[in-house]
Amino acid sequence: MSSPVLTGAVPYRFLDETSVGNGYVRLRALAVLPVMLVVLFAVVLGFENAGYGSFEDRDTRAMVWDYRSTAGQSTSFHGYFRNAYWPSYLALTVNEEVFDEVVVVSEDRVTVLAAFPPSGTCQRSVTVPCLSSKPAHRDETTVGALNLGTDVGIWAVGNGRGFRRGAGGVNVGLLNDGVLSVPNAYADAAALSAVMSTRLAELQEMRTKTAGTVLNASSTTLGCASDGTGATCVWTQQQWDEWADLAFTTLNTTQCATPVDMCSQTAAALQQAAALSTNVGKVAVRVVTGTWAATNVHLADIVAAGGGVPP
Repeated sequence: MSSPVLTGAVPYRFLDETSVGNGYVRLRALAVLPVMLVVLFAVVLGFENAGYGSFEDRDTRAMVWDYRSTAGQSTSFHGYFRNAYWPSYLALTVNEEVFDEVVVVSEDRVTVLAAFPPSGTCQRSVTVPCLSSKPAHRDETTVGALNLGTDVGIWAVGNGRGFRRGAGGVNVGLLNDGVLSVPNAYADAAALSAVMSTRLAELQEMRTKTAGTVLNASSTTLGCASDGTGATCVWTQQQWDEWADLAFTTLNTTQCATPVDMCSQTAAALQQAAALSTNVGKVAVRVVTGTWAATNVHLADIVAAGGGVPP
């Protein structure tokens, strides 16, 4: 193959054109190409980030570290294990659980802390109509103590107030008419004396309340030589039946005392609130019971600020 120099042909050199116009023709392609690349980059970038291309399964979008595609799944994943490891409601009775269940969990969600004294200190005595349904009238041997925050029913709860909680978790709360809507626990005198074997302490209190009007006017079969008030008389079922017949009308307007565990009531209300679907996984309710909370290294300042825990 012969060289162009030997044959007399002029070799091509870039922009060695016969006229300026021909030079512009050569340069036009070089000027337009970068502009086209910039426009194409802008189109692709807008397509990918505007969401139009997010449905496509591409490696760069499916990688674990691509937060745009994994945020929802990651949040759900961690939320599941937070709920499983940290329950929304928990009662604590020992020091060792405080750090994991109060301190650590409080870094993840809002934490509600309630510190209660020993159960004996929580007991309060309130007055209710003697024959009205009251918390003590439930069968606590099988279902435990009454919790007004969770149990369905209507009861006299003291100081002329009645409380009602409907089925399905509907809290009606305190009744506007006080105890007028609270049903009697005893339909008649026979029903009253029939509980002698299971509610003797309650009947003995009623007997003391009516001693001045009933026992003094009764037959000698209800007398008690050892105690003129009749508070400690040991009676047979027949004597209780006779007393109930005489005292039933009077007891309709007589007030008697009944114990209420204020701590269990508060704990039940907190447990119910923590179980709401809007609160599960978002709040942590912790109930601490015992005087040890006042000396716990993590709780001492909080308990002291709240007035301390009664002994």
